[in-house]
Amino acid sequence: MLKPLKVAVTGGLCSGKSSLCRFLEQLGAVVISADSVVHELLAQDAVKKEIVALLGDDVIVAHQLDKRLIAEKVFRDRSLLDRMEALLHPLVKEMIDKKYDEVSEEVTLSEEVTLFVVEIPLLFETGSEEDYDVTVAVIAEEEQCRQRYESSADAKAASYDERMFRQLSPGEKALRADYIIDNNGDLAKLKTSAKEFFSNIL
Repeated sequence: MLKPLKVAVTGGLCSGKSSLCRFLEQLGAVVISADSVVHELLAQDAVKKEIVALLGDDVIVAHQLDKRLIAEKVFRDRSLLDRMEALLHPLVKEMIDKKYDEVSEEVTLSEEVTLFVVEIPLLFETGSEEDYDVTVAVIAEEEQCRQRYESSADAKAASYDERMFRQLSPGEKALRADYIIDNNGDLAKLKTSAKEFFSNIL
C-alpha cells in the first residue's frame, strides 16, 4: 500500500510555520511538530535523567523539567547546546518516524490521499530533509518575525538573535526548500496559500 506524502515545514522564528500547519490540518493533513515531540521526550524519565546530568538539578521545577530554564542555559553556552542537540535530535527523528509508521498503517490511500506534515525548525540544519518527500519554507520579513517573537513567552528565555544564531538564514532555507510560502500578509492570505499548496501537492 502507498504511504502518505511526508512533508516538512520549516522557516525562521515566528515566520508562521505553526499557522500554516494548522491550516493544513484543517484541510485534512496529519500534523505534528518537532517541538511537541521534544516536549513528549522531556517527560520521559530516562531523558530527564540525562538532561539533569548535563544541565544540573536546578532545571527541575515541581518534579518536571523547566523548558524556560533549559533554554536559558543552553542558548548561553554553545557547548551545552551542542550536547543537548546531540542527545535529543536522534530521539526526535526516531519518534517522528514511529508516528509516521503508525499513521501509514491507519491510512487507506484508495479512499483519500493524506499528507503527513511535520513542523521542524531545524530541518536543514540537522540534515533531515532527505527524510521527507516535500520540503516547505515559510518566510516573512525579519522585523515582523522579531516583533512576533519578542511578544511571545519564549523571549524571556533567549533573545531572537540567540535563537536564530543556530539556524540557517530564512533566505537559505527558502533556497533549499521545494516550496516557498510567503507570510508577509494576514492570516487570510496564509490560509489561501495553504489551500493552494494542499491542492497542488495532491
